[in-house]
Amino acid sequence: MLNQKIMAGGALSGATVDHFLSALARECNKENQGRGAATPGGTKWDGAAGARYPGLGDSNRAEQQGPPSTPITGRTAAAAAPGFGSKASPATPQSVPRSAFKARTNRAQVVSTLNRHIPRATGQEARLVHAEPRGVQLPQRHLYLMERLEDKVAAINARISGWRKALAAALAAAAPANGQAAGNGEAAAAAAAEGLEIAPVGVPVQEDSYFVGRIVCEVEGGHLNDTAVVLEGDTATSEGARAALDLSQLSSYRLFPGQVVAVKGVSPNGSRILAKHIWTHLPPPCPRASSTAPGAAADAMKVDGLIGGGSAEAGLSAVVAAGPYCIADDLAYDPLHEMLTELKASPPQMLVLLGPFVDVEQPLISGGMIDVTFQQLFQTQVVERLQAWQAALPSPCQVVLLPAVRDAFHDPTFPQPAIDLQAQDQQLVSLQNPCSFAAGPALLAAVTHDVLRPLSSAELARVDPTAPADRLGALASHVIGQRRFFPLYPAPPGSCLDLTADAALQLQQLPDLLLLPSDLAAFAKTVAAAPATTAGGGYQPAASPAAQSSPQVVVINPGRLAKGSSGGTYAHIIVAAGSGSLASRCRVDIVRV
Repeated sequence: MLNQKIMAGGALSGATVDHFLSALARECNKENQGRGAATPGGTKWDGAAGARYPGLGDSNRAEQQGPPSTPITGRTAAAAAPGFGSKASPATPQSVPRSAFKARTNRAQVVSTLNRHIPRATGQEARLVHAEPRGVQLPQRHLYLMERLEDKVAAINARISGWRKALAAALAAAAPANGQAAGNGEAAAAAAAEGLEIAPVGVPVQEDSYFVGRIVCEVEGGHLNDTAVVLEGDTATSEGARAALDLSQLSSYRLFPGQVVAVKGVSPNGSRILAKHIWTHLPPPCPRASSTAPGAAADAMKVDGLIGGGSAEAGLSAVVAAGPYCIADDLAYDPLHEMLTELKASPPQMLVLLGPFVDVEQPLISGGMIDVTFQQLFQTQVVERLQAWQAALPSPCQVVLLPAVRDAFHDPTFPQPAIDLQAQDQQLVSLQNPCSFAAGPALLAAVTHDVLRPLSSAELARVDPTAPADRLGALASHVIGQRRFFPLYPAPPGSCLDLTADAALQLQQLPDLLLLPSDLAAFAKTVAAAPATTAGGGYQPAASPAAQSSPQVVVINPGRLAKGSSGGTYAHIIVAAGSGSLASRCRVDIVRV
């Protein structure tokens, strides 16, 4: 009837118009209900909630109290999620995909083991081990975003100058000069450094000479290849000049941008260096002979007080895990909870947790779908959970936290200062990223940045085909050989590298355990810190004679505790009590959460 009046062009009174609009609204609602929609325009409110929070659709319809016309927001959906407001799981919408983690069948499975013959029990579990920081420490209120061009140049020059001194010391130890025995201390090394003649890069040299500089690509931002490797000298001796490296006479090498190297060869015209020997690895000095050197005496003298908190012959039990600690579907931190539950019956002496703890790449966090601050999420889900776990343990266990650049609540700079814990006590501490610290009989070095993955894509390698293949060990050896936690430069996007704190990136002493979390496959293996010789210095495979007679470092990539919507792995470390090198009595199990 109304339609007929409208089509006929008849006039409508105010009452008639109101009646028409009401009838039209009722007809639209009937049509929407017939299509299964709950809002005008055919938009299903349950579907909107399900799209934003998986699992908040039809299964939770009875709990949704918002009217159909109310637009869904992060806070509205979070309030509708069951258990969202509970203290045990703040800002954590429960979701159906999380059952994939719950339904896993490989929990507590041991993926791989290093030194399987060593028993898991050490007999030292009841003794509390304290982490004692070593090396350069950043202030708690570290200033960043103040990096100048001259700061970058100064940091690069300092690396090259330090490499020159390290090369001189290594050559003095390898080839005794002036009738003195090798390794006569710092005085001999300093004298050798002063006597070592370094030829400037970019100047013609007809006799065999040493050239020291950093590896760069011929094309800015390009990838290294055999014909695009360039050596750049420092400003003090070479005024920043560059020369192409001819590597045709080298049987093997491993190079990457930013790597500081020493080359022995000639430069006929100054624009090209014909390399005959190359030094890419100059490991840092051992902090103590009994920890890394094979067959050393147990009562060896400590160097600069680097090791503390336990005898060299004592045992150690530690667990190392790396974030993220929650799956991609929610913020319940189930992987962390499962790992702590597994360790509750037989806790280690130390638990080392590497960030990120509140990952900025987690979908709910990056999408802004939480109604608490990042600091509150970290405090409730990580700190309070760890404190409650420690209070219920039968024996003491110190927890050490290291932040990551991807932590949403912390400063996005690398190096990073330690986390300011609100209730920091003796059993729950935070250290800077990266850091070296003593724990019982061992010296540990750790960095939460993924170093191995960018190195794997940037490395240019020529490998002896007869040598055993160990790509992961070779990548990890760059950190040891370059004496630096992050030797790659320029750093890839997202690294947040700040060279004003370059001293904190230096690996000043050779560690017993090197923790390198990465997205690459989890592993635990020994890597030789082979000293340089007069014929060069580089990575030595574990089976080589040079590696077997050299100090050994146990390198561990624990993997990620959470990988997408599934669980990951962590590392369980057992150091058996006794004499000998720590690497020979260290067992590492890579375990699935």
